[in-house]
Amino acid sequence: MLIAAIIFLFMVFCQSLRAQMDANGNGLSDLYERSVNSSANFPSSGPDTLVGGKFHPDSDPDGDGIPTSKEAIFGTNCFSPQPPAGFFKPVLLPFDPAH
Repeated sequence: MLIAAIIFLFMVFCQSLRAQMDANGNGLSDLYERSVNSSANFPSSGPDTLVGGKFHPDSDPDGDGIPTSKEAIFGTNCFSPQPPAGFFKPVLLPFDPAH
């Protein structure tokens, strides 16, 4: 019974921690959203939050080929195609069997 109570409290704690870190439930950290969006979270609804919208985690608002969800992991700005100093974007060249 004690173990069940501990597990329950742990689950409640984890849910509240998640809610604090992603208030709008879009899968992106609130800290990241505020760092790239003028100290405000991305909206939780509206046309820009749908697939292809500039605030959707799978969108690429800066057109650099990296979706917002990955830019959040890398710590880069999803609204700027220029990587920060020290970062580079690898370019894959087509395979040429002659070389």
